[in-house]
Amino acid sequence: MTRATLVCQVCGEKVEVETHTDDQRNVIVKLISDCKMVKRLEGFLYGKTVDAFKETRMDALAGQGYSTSMIFKAAERTLSHSTCPVPLAIMKAVEVEAGLSQAGNISILVEKE
Repeated sequence: MTRATLVCQVCGEKVEVETHTDDQRNVIVKLISDCKMVKRLEGFLYGKTVDAFKETRMDALAGQGYSTSMIFKAAERTLSHSTCPVPLAIMKAVEVEAGLSQAGNISILVEKE
């Protein structure tokens, strides 16, 4: 199992992404959060298997990119804030769970001067 934890200081929400695979390709995603939009996203993804290779290797899709991503399509339908980092956290957890990337900390610090 791979877990990604996201703490969004701007909206005050915490999201946990848990992923699991038995074959290093087909990944089950579970989202844990009190955020109503993330709960809607979780409901959309519930029971679906994510093909980690197709989902995270955009270059293999001959320029189709984000428009073919099951995760980004689900986010587009369920999240009202287009810069919400949850879809990226899901993608990264899927990638790590499938052995396509290493686990590690990713941070975005946005400061206004």
